[in-house]
Amino acid sequence: MPILLICLLSLSVFAIPERDYKLVWNRDVLASLDSIPNGEFSNNQGKKVRYRTYFRGPGLPYIVVSPGRTEPMKKYFELVHDLPNANFYLIDHQGQGESERLLESRDKGYVRRFENYVSDFTHFMESIVLPETKGQKLYLIAHSMGGAIATRYMEMHPEAFQRVAFSAPMYDIFTKPYPKPVAQSIAALLVAAGQGTKYAPGRKAYNPAEDTLERSEFSHSLARIEMNKFLFVEQDLVVGGPTVRWVFEAFRGLKNIHLVGKKLRMPILLLQATEDTTVKPEKQVEFCELAHDCKLVKMEGAFHEILQEKDSIRNHSLKLIRKHFNL
Repeated sequence: MPILLICLLSLSVFAIPERDYKLVWNRDVLASLDSIPNGEFSNNQGKKVRYRTYFRGPGLPYIVVSPGRTEPMKKYFELVHDLPNANFYLIDHQGQGESERLLESRDKGYVRRFENYVSDFTHFMESIVLPETKGQKLYLIAHSMGGAIATRYMEMHPEAFQRVAFSAPMYDIFTKPYPKPVAQSIAALLVAAGQGTKYAPGRKAYNPAEDTLERSEFSHSLARIEMNKFLFVEQDLVVGGPTVRWVFEAFRGLKNIHLVGKKLRMPILLLQATEDTTVKPEKQVEFCELAHDCKLVKMEGAFHEILQEKDSIRNHSLKLIRKHFNL
């Protein structure tokens, strides 16, 4: 362990440049961080939920990372690399990453109740993170669906984190090609008809051949798109399109979620992607306006996955996060 800690502490404070990405990510990030074993707990559905803890040293702040839909926690190894002055807790939400799937098909994005995500995160926080970080600085970085999950947790535990950074939090979703009321009605009807485990209309299994820079609506970075493809295919962490049930539960889980902002007093940084086609911006703005201390920064030209974007966008986001967390 001491050798590993020395290796982790020696990592550069600068983000990995895209031109050297594959070499550095494999040599300095995956090789070091993947050697730390998973922790796990059984959730209310009897499924294993896995997490990882990266302890670099006493006196450093702790950062909890809550990934978005489909994202394995390994996707955030680069973030751990780029913020070396912090300890980390990362979680794989149920049904994705290295956590147990809920359906026989590993590819389908599924949840029985959106509240189950929140229940898992609550157990993670209350039984693992908080007891181990008592009296220490505790921060949150949450992306997309992970932001919605963490926000619902903070609705009941508004003082858990001292500072929070959101990346494109999922407070409302685009429902193209249907208007939202139509999409909600379709999802409700299909769930009632027993079709909840089928892919949502227009969605399908992950196809690596279609996961290209030209087709991406999530990132402008070929290097990071290829990293995600490696995790999905080579490490069998794939999650494809959402199921009907996931969409139905997302509508339920996001109802009035922006109002949680009124309960939050800690400093919040909210990074908003200006070219987002996954989550809508309006509720992010309302959430930030309601919160006591929230700074919304528009990341110009960014697709949905701000923390997986091209260097110019990602480096700017890291600079903002470091400043926000005083790292």
